[in-house]
Amino acid sequence: KVFKETGSRTCYDEMFCEPARRDRLVACPGNTYSNFLYLFNGLIVTLSSLYGCSDRLGAPAIAYNHFWAADLLFGLMMVALAVCSVLWHACNIPLAHYPDLWSMDSTIAYLIVRIVCLGPHIYVFGSGIG
Repeated sequence: KVFKETGSRTCYDEMFCEPARRDRLVACPGNTYSNFLYLFNGLIVTLSSLYGCSDRLGAPAIAYNHFWAADLLFGLMMVALAVCSVLWHACNIPLAHYPDLWSMDSTIAYLIVRIVCLGPHIYVFGSGIG
């Protein structure tokens, strides 16, 4: 089914299984509160991309992680996903719908690309070639 207007309540009610509680501050608590994990993980990835991890004694991530810039953008994208998804699911704000979809799809695509790139990276830098 094609939805021509994403701002309508009919569209939202037909897209998701959770019944919307229109008289509450948070219309769909299940879909809304589940975004806490995206926020938490986004903050962890962002901070670890900037400041490094504990096994390197606080060394900056740029010193040992060749993917630090991409990981930083990924962390920020997950934070954006959390914010937009909360706005969309809690209040059904139409302006947050497309950024929510974009950041969700981009998060999935990035993880696939990073895993594919990690194989050659480990081969080159793990074997002493690079």
